[in-house]
Amino acid sequence: MKSVCVFCGSRDGVKPIYKQKAIELGAVLAKQNIAVVYGGGSIGIMGGVAHSAHDNGGKVTGIIPSFMIEEASHKLDDLIVVTTMHERKAKMENMSEGFIALPGLI
Repeated sequence: MKSVCVFCGSRDGVKPIYKQKAIELGAVLAKQNIAVVYGGGSIGIMGGVAHSAHDNGGKVTGIIPSFMIEEASHKLDDLIVVTTMHERKAKMENMSEGFIALPGLI
């Protein structure tokens, strides 16, 4: 597998372990040379997994709608700006070979 899409929230989640595990996931994906495709945000669980992957030498692609561009991470290899949330999800799907969904509000 060359790339995985990570679906997760832009908040830290109700339990601190959620962000901790997201950070661990980012490191593992980077060490396995699996590129991360995600929503492009810089905060919360979303930022945790992406920044960890980037900081561990992994490739990270963020896909974000133009109306959210101010929230985009700067620790990315690629940032793709789209128009709608539907376009965002479709692009994330097309660029990924697998999917991981992380908890947040449970």
